[in-house]
Amino acid sequence: ENRDDPSWYHHIQSAPLYRRDLDIVAVANDGSVAAFCTVWFDDVTRTAYFEPVATIPKHQRRGLGKAVLTEGLKRLKTMGAKIATVGGYSDAANGLYFSVFGKEFDLLQPWEKFD
Repeated sequence: ENRDDPSWYHHIQSAPLYRRDLDIVAVANDGSVAAFCTVWFDDVTRTAYFEPVATIPKHQRRGLGKAVLTEGLKRLKTMGAKIATVGGYSDAANGLYFSVFGKEFDLLQPWEKFD
């Protein structure tokens, strides 16, 4: 999938647990997307997962990633969520997530295939 082409997001929007009210976007002064996240929430289990989470490179280190994650947690709290998770595979992402979520439940490592 080519994430430079905005049509990739239409696949996400057609998923069963997708909710438009849990699509969170930080908009730059020029009207472009600066950071965003989608939160997946299961009403039955009261669990949530943040995916995707991204900040456009030229807008990084301005607190926008933290802002969209924090807004997502606020919305989840009003919905009665009990658990919210996010996965990251870089020190920068994990640092951001720790700053918002406050604790590390489990450090996930990417799967690798060796030939």
